[in-house]
Amino acid sequence: MHANRIARLRSVRFALAAGVIATGLLATPGTAAAAGEEQDADFAFGWPRWSIALRGLQNLARAEGDFYEFVQMHLFAPGNPGEDPKDPESGRFSFNGPGVAFDVGYAITPRLDYRVGMHYLHMFQPSELRHFEGSDNLPIYQDTTLSQTELSTSLTLALLPRGRAIGTYVWIPGRVVPYVGVGVGLIRYGLIQEGEFVDANDGALFSATIESVGWTGSTHFIAGADVRLTPRTSATVEIIYAQAAADLGDAFPEFEPMDLAGVRIEAGIRFAF
Repeated sequence: MHANRIARLRSVRFALAAGVIATGLLATPGTAAAAGEEQDADFAFGWPRWSIALRGLQNLARAEGDFYEFVQMHLFAPGNPGEDPKDPESGRFSFNGPGVAFDVGYAITPRLDYRVGMHYLHMFQPSELRHFEGSDNLPIYQDTTLSQTELSTSLTLALLPRGRAIGTYVWIPGRVVPYVGVGVGLIRYGLIQEGEFVDANDGALFSATIESVGWTGSTHFIAGADVRLTPRTSATVEIIYAQAAADLGDAFPEFEPMDLAGVRIEAGIRFAF
């Protein structure tokens, strides 16, 4: 009787050992590698919380108001050869310019991000007076520079899910994720005109640097999309409409606040982690 019990126990132990060995054999190296590749291709333990983006941009300035009208009326921006400075429709100023943008984002929810960022815009335009020449019958030259450095905060909402969860530990990011957003900012602006000018009172020619620098608030609206390149990097494209106005102060006392609104077309790369 005792010998029979011992035999049965040995049979049970043998069966358990065989089952463990069989399970190990069924989990072939190819299957394990495939599982590892799927895990490596995604975010373990859930959706990414942080992101960093760097973009280049082109700013298309709205350029409305009396300052811009004055510039177009009195300053000629040489373009194509043969343009007539006396023609108000030729040699018109462009206040468009390039720039760069940088932001850090934190995902409050899988679809809602909070961002802190910076934009830098720069416009430079050489010109000459339309209606005056120097005593040597040569044009009277000046340069105009407008720069903007904006510190901003924004909320963006993904219009499609940013990805999907598989089980509890794996997150697969979406291929294309469009989003919209709104935000506010603070702009440090600088308007500088440097060169030769004509005194409106006596017609005398003088050299000067006229500068207006200050801070102003801004608001902006965002429409963009992230296109996944790798599990942690995406190409990102944004169109931003920004609204702001700057008080030019004593340097340009006769003008109303300068319009700084415009559309920014931005493209770059975003890293998620």
